[in-house]
Amino acid sequence: MISFVIQGLGFMGQVHAHCLREASNATLVGIVETDRARADAFLREAGMGELPVSDSLDGLPEETQIDVVDICLPTDLHRAAAEAAFTRGCHVFCEKPLALNEADGEAIRTAAARAGRQLMVGHCLRFWPEYTALKGMIDSAEAGRLLALNLFRRAPHPDYTIGNWANAPERCLGAALDLHIHDTDMIHFLLGNPEAVTSSGVWLPTGLDHIQTQYHYPGCAVQAEGGWNYPKERPFQMGYSALFERGSVDFDTGAAVPFRKCLQEELTGPENKEGSILMENSDGLLAYRRQLEYFADCIESGTPVTINSGADAMASLRTVLAEVESAKNKQPVRLIP
Repeated sequence: MISFVIQGLGFMGQVHAHCLREASNATLVGIVETDRARADAFLREAGMGELPVSDSLDGLPEETQIDVVDICLPTDLHRAAAEAAFTRGCHVFCEKPLALNEADGEAIRTAAARAGRQLMVGHCLRFWPEYTALKGMIDSAEAGRLLALNLFRRAPHPDYTIGNWANAPERCLGAALDLHIHDTDMIHFLLGNPEAVTSSGVWLPTGLDHIQTQYHYPGCAVQAEGGWNYPKERPFQMGYSALFERGSVDFDTGAAVPFRKCLQEELTGPENKEGSILMENSDGLLAYRRQLEYFADCIESGTPVTINSGADAMASLRTVLAEVESAKNKQPVRLIP
């Protein structure tokens, strides 16, 4: 059983706490949080009041065995927290995005390599059933070659972050880096690095809060759109539409039928699927729990992380930063010479 300490008990830290309580191969042994009252209230309500809480790793009880520091802090604090965890000899799971810039991201990877410890980043869509189904269709070519792909992610303006950090561009860079990067990372997972990106966006005082990007791949039209400047009353929505030579698959959390897989009749007969893979098999935390269990498995077996590694996270970070540059300068940005 791999022992985790969560650092930062905001929205995502609380999600991870619930996941670790249900994980098959990991256990939560402590919380690092500067707001003791908030931590105590959450743990009491969640039935985890026995867990130790401290404002630092060193402040946890001496006997606390820590295998993994699970960093759920604002993005601008990731580097310092990760470097401190690696110095202590711990592995690190870090919420996405890895960092605000390439220099900090590479510094985290260097610290992991120097310490001989594992690093994984929480790009959870790689464990999300509807997205892994799409990955399976592309890799198997069961419906032929992928012709077109459109991904989207839309949310109300975030008002739930501690200290309102998501609305401070120097700490977050806006929806492009904190929200839209999920879809950029999924595109990397599905298709590898794009040759170039062409983006346009809406700049607000809180950052680049809406973005549309065309990703340049030979023989396939790929785009993604996302933002968090929607009215508070509008529910969060994410999904994709993928067109193949002999079929299509669609996922939309806002649709009456969230998941539709339609193949030509000669491929499947009556087996076209409708519904939602996630909703049929999960309480909504399945993907988050799977990624933590995967990391625990890698640590226990001594197997290098191959899904959501530091290298994966850096590739997605570089692409989003190129998208921001393209939107700012109104020019395509080439990623592969």
